[in-house]
Amino acid sequence: NRYSVFASTQNTRRTSYYGSEMDPDAYGRTHDLVVVAGGQYIHSFDRLWFMPSELTAGVEYNYNYLNDVTLGYNHDVTQKVNIFSGYLQNEWRTDRWGFLVGARVDKHSLISHPIVSPRANVRFNPSSNLNFRLSYSTGFRSPQAYDEDFH
Repeated sequence: NRYSVFASTQNTRRTSYYGSEMDPDAYGRTHDLVVVAGGQYIHSFDRLWFMPSELTAGVEYNYNYLNDVTLGYNHDVTQKVNIFSGYLQNEWRTDRWGFLVGARVDKHSLISHPIVSPRANVRFNPSSNLNFRLSYSTGFRSPQAYDEDFH
């Protein structure tokens, strides 16, 4: 059994220029605060159903506060986002074969329903120098005001 926990934060304050030709109204300021924390649990099985496997489970929390102000353009955007996530996957593996199934669930505070991102993988190693892998996975990137509205 292995456990891990993590936490990080980033606090950015910057002034920016959004105009051209030295327009004095194009100056602005941005405050961006990000806090991320989570934990993970990994358990190895000598045999789970049909072969050895490793189960991974985890949770994650992401908070983002963004405020972008350009007074000359009457532009003031504030966004607060909370994302709660959980994931679970199991990987069965031997020297020749590997099978992985898993899913991640993200609940974004600005989206009404949870987002489920499944994944599956089959690996075959006919020799130590050659392997074949067939994978399916989806992902989720949370929408943020800064991605589209400011550029």
